[in-house]
Parts: sequence; C-alpha cells; structure tokens
Amino acid sequence: MPILTRRNLNKLRLVALLPILLVLGACSSQKIVFPYPDEQVNLGVEGLRPPALYIDKVTDLRPPEQRAGQGHFMHIRFPKDSSWYRPVTEIYGQALVQDMEQTALAELVAYPEQAEYFLNVDIMSMSCTFDRDVWSFLMPSALGMGLGMLTSDDTSHRISTGVVLSLVALAAIPVPSQSAAEVRLRVTLKDLRGNIVWQENCVGDVGDRVYAAATARQDQQYVDRFLTKAVKRANACLLAQLRPLLLELGTR
Repeated sequence: MPILTRRNLNKLRLVALLPILLVLGACSSQKIVFPYPDEQVNLGVEGLRPPALYIDKVTDLRPPEQRAGQGHFMHIRFPKDSSWYRPVTEIYGQALVQDMEQTALAELVAYPEQAEYFLNVDIMSMSCTFDRDVWSFLMPSALGMGLGMLTSDDTSHRISTGVVLSLVALAAIPVPSQSAAEVRLRVTLKDLRGNIVWQENCVGDVGDRVYAAATARQDQQYVDRFLTKAVKRANACLLAQLRPLLLELGTR
C-alpha cells in the first residue's frame, strides 16, 4: 500500500474516532457538589426572642426536564438528579438551614415537639441552563477546515486534514455562550394546629455570558458561579418577606 494512501487511511480512522472521543470528553461521571457561600447578616432584633421554628418538609416539585436533564450541545439544562452528589431536597435544605442560622431570624429546633411554627418549602425550579448558537459550531469548524486546505496540494489530504483540524478546533476554541440559573420556591409557615400563617413564592435568578468550546461541559463551574447565587437570592427573598412576621411572632 502506498505511503500516501496509508496516511490517508490513518487520518480517516482518526476522523471516525474523534467525534466519539470529543463526546466522551464532554461527559463526566464526577458528581456535582454545591459549595454554598457563608454570609453572616444578623436580621434579628436585640432583646427579642425569635420563635422556635422547625423545618418540616422540603419537597421536590421540579418539572421532569430538570430532574432528567435536557439537551447535549445547543440548549442544555442541568444538573440531572443522577449528577448530584446528594438529593436536591437535602442540598437546598442545608442551604436554608445555613441562611436561617446565620441571619438569626428564628430559633431552629431539631425536633417538631420543640417548635412553635413549622416551615415547609416546595422547590418548583432549581437548575442551570447553557445555550450555544449555531455559530459556536460553524466558526471553529470553518477555521479548522480553512487551515486544512493550506496543508497540501492533494485534495483528499487537505479534506481529511481539514476535518481533523475542525474537530480539534471544536474541542479547543472557546466561543461566546450564555449560562443562567433559576430557583423558584413556594414557602409555607404553619402554626401548631397546621393552619397556614403565611405563604409566599420566592425567585432567584442569575446569568451571564460565558466562553466555552463547542463540545465542552463545565457543569460544576456553572453551578458554582450561577446556581449557588440563585439559591442565595431566593433565600434572601424568603427571609426578607418572612422577617416582619417572625419579628411580630417573637417574644421579649
């Protein structure tokens, strides 16, 4: 077999393998963690004993597309349930406990028998999105193919090299994209008899332009950057609305 033909055959094998390698490289079996930031802000009132509060239930009511994840390249919704290191109810519940304790708005108790009021939270939405447009794929591909056309006078060699360089460019060149996170909560406060004392909806959302290669998946980075802030904003909304009532229910 001539050397040139053998080289072309090797390139064709590489062309066939590269898409598989790129897709596998974009996927990760590493679990998503939730590094929730501390924020010490005392919202209590000196001399006022806050009511004893028990966090009764955190219920996951997210839609199926959030629980299962959605999309692969153009529009992606993540993390799916199996990607989290712990259930979403536990992750959010721990963040809520942290914010309640660090704001001193209520005295959190460990057992329902110790409580004066019960707090229930329904998680209606808690996810990230990542959006690319078609130019994310066209620009690196065109650049790689253009470079391939300059490598040789042989047409088949130029095409095979261009395809390889296009795939490499897709995996290596960051292009403008958009990532965002949204958290929506329904929060209910009940008294000892189970009567609803207070109920509100709270929303936290945040997003920005990001730069990522067309085949890249940086789920952990976007959870750290956007979803933690969205939870913090939703909880800030919750605490701001709940504060006047808890101060009214407190005793001196």
